[in-house]
Amino acid sequence: MKRAVGVLMIMMFLITTIIPSVVLADNTTSSTTTKINEYELLKELKSKTDIELQKLGYKPEDIEKIKSLDYREELIRRSNLDVKTLKNMGYNDKQINMLKSFKGTEEEIMALAVTLTFTATKERYAYSSSDNYTYFDVSYEWEWSNEPLMQYDDIIGFGWSSDFLFDESNPYTYHDVYYKSVVTGDLSRTRFKNTEVVIPGQNSQTMFPVAVTTKWAKEGYGWIQIRKAGQAPECQMVVKYGHTTLSITPALAYPWGVGFGFVTGVQTAGSKTVNSW
Repeated sequence: MKRAVGVLMIMMFLITTIIPSVVLADNTTSSTTTKINEYELLKELKSKTDIELQKLGYKPEDIEKIKSLDYREELIRRSNLDVKTLKNMGYNDKQINMLKSFKGTEEEIMALAVTLTFTATKERYAYSSSDNYTYFDVSYEWEWSNEPLMQYDDIIGFGWSSDFLFDESNPYTYHDVYYKSVVTGDLSRTRFKNTEVVIPGQNSQTMFPVAVTTKWAKEGYGWIQIRKAGQAPECQMVVKYGHTTLSITPALAYPWGVGFGFVTGVQTAGSKTVNSW
C-alpha cells in the first residue's frame, strides 16, 4: 500500500511537470523480488575460516565477535517475552507457539529466522525534449518479517551506467523507513537521504538504523532518479540491500558503478539489477 501511494504521488507530479514534453524510450514498468533470511547470512559468515575472514578484511576482534554470535540463544531469549511483545516484533500465532516450545533444533531456527523481502522496480525511462535529458526512475522496497537480531545501521546502495548524473537534492530521490514499536505496535515514518558516493555519476547510498530505542525498522520504500544529457538509448542500475553484522559505519566499496560492493562487516542481503530495456 505504501509503495502504491508513493508511486502514485511521484507519477502524478511527473505528469504535471516533465511528462508533457517527453518522448518515451521505454516506459514499461517491471520489477524483481528476492527473499533471504538472516540466519543463513550469519551461517555463511560463520562457516568461513579465520584466514578466509582475514582475507575479506575482518580484524581478529571482528572475527571473535562473529564466532560468538548465537542465533539460537537470541531466540531462546525471545521465547521468554510476552505474547503482545512478540506480536509487535512481527511474529504470528504459529511462530509464537513455536517460540514458546522452542527446543533449539536447526529446523526450528530456520522456521523462526527473520526474512528480508527486497524488490526493485523500473518505473520510467524517458527522454524530455523540454530540457534535453533522459530520465531513469527506479523505486525499491524492502520488508523484514520480524525484528532483526542483528541491529546496527543497514545500507541500500545504488550503482549505474556511467555518464548518468545523480542529484542529492532531487525531490524524486528519497527513502522512507517505517519503524514499528515493540510496546504499542504503532508504525512511524522517518525519511533518510540518498547521498552520492566518492566517485560522481556512478553510485549513491542511503543508510538507516535497524533499531531506535524500542522501535525496529519493519519496512521501507524509496525512489531514485538519475539523468543524462541528450537521448540515451539504455541504462542499467543495480540496487543492493546491505545488512550490517558489526558495529561499524556501513558504506559502499570498490569496484564502483554497477559492480559495487560493501565494506567489511556488511553482507549483501538482497541485490537486484534494473534495466531500462
